[in-house]
Amino acid sequence: MLEEDEKPIKGLLRETTLLLLSTLTVMVGMPISPGLSKITEHFDGTIANAEFLTKFSYTVPAITFALFAFIIGFFIDRWGRKPVLISSIILYIVAGSMGFYIANLYGIIVSRAFLGIAAAGNMNTILTLIGDYYQGEKRDRVLGFQVATGAIGSVVFALAGGALFGIQWNYPFLIYLFPAILLPTTIFILHEPKNQEMGNDTVNEDNQLNKKTQDSENTCTVEGLSTKWIIAICYFSIFALMFLFYLGGSQISYYIDDIELEISSFRVGIIMAAVMVAAAIIGALYNQFKKIFNFHIISIIGFSLLGIGFVILSFASKFAIFLVAALVGGFGFGFLLPNFSLYLVSNTTVKNRGKVVSGYNTMWYIGEALSPIVFQPIILATSYSAVFLIGGIGFFVLLVIPLTLLILHYTKINLTPKQPDKV
Repeated sequence: MLEEDEKPIKGLLRETTLLLLSTLTVMVGMPISPGLSKITEHFDGTIANAEFLTKFSYTVPAITFALFAFIIGFFIDRWGRKPVLISSIILYIVAGSMGFYIANLYGIIVSRAFLGIAAAGNMNTILTLIGDYYQGEKRDRVLGFQVATGAIGSVVFALAGGALFGIQWNYPFLIYLFPAILLPTTIFILHEPKNQEMGNDTVNEDNQLNKKTQDSENTCTVEGLSTKWIIAICYFSIFALMFLFYLGGSQISYYIDDIELEISSFRVGIIMAAVMVAAAIIGALYNQFKKIFNFHIISIIGFSLLGIGFVILSFASKFAIFLVAALVGGFGFGFLLPNFSLYLVSNTTVKNRGKVVSGYNTMWYIGEALSPIVFQPIILATSYSAVFLIGGIGFFVLLVIPLTLLILHYTKINLTPKQPDKV
């Protein structure tokens, strides 16, 4: 927990740095997402399977993220937050911008593999530090703004990437130099949590992990479910969310080309940006929604909106319809991300938070990595429209999880009316 007598300007710089660093995760794919087909066109004819390799270059950071995230979580808890974070930022700058300097698709794939490792170090550390530094409503607000900032960053990166693709196929890779401006405040403003902040009491840690969930921060209780079960549910939910949601980023430009809709890469960037504008709005207001709705109801709202958005997308044939689908789906995405993040950091102690957060992020990126691999043969057998419809149905199926937990929640409350402290 941060010192109460800390100077406001230093606290503001710390929070701003954390929020801006949060944009690096969404920045992994957004700059090149609007013009993946442009990269394919550049290498088509000079390299076999250019389309597959281009999609793989987009996906490979998710694979290496998933492979290294959990290991990095142990490094965070053992070696400290700042060494991992600073190393990750430097690797991110070098690996991310490499695509501008090398005109070799295989080289780009390798560099983006290292970009995924850097993103894993950054994302795990940032979420861990937010849990370390803040508590209560302050933590809720920062996590909500983390989603909002990441979403706004996505808008900027998608639009900038779409515009730079109009100049030359490799110019969007220059956007990955952005983290360099955050190194000074990362080094001099962010501090390593002290021992008393890290909560070294092993007994308290074990009690927290094994107790029945008493979710005062999320105004929700499910009797009989331990925190470990709640963490497992969050892990599966984020995996399924990103597995389906990643269809948009990895397939949208090909879908638009497939239906022969004549729009520029910049306008594709606008569609991608619309998703994140909507997510940013909800993320900024998340703390207000949480005062009204509990964890499960917010999950129901989020999955429902994503399902509606993907169903609309499956029937889209005009730019305006794509835009509507993006906004609806983006609203749903904005509800879900801070919801799962908050639940995890609120139900873990500081000492083991790095490992729990890294497991969460591992499931996130396993979902992203598997998405284009699993859906590519389905696309070849059916169509892009059919795959987006499958995605929409998938989100509605996921409603079973929060609906079941909501029923258990209210059923148990009705059976144990003398336990108002668990409401």
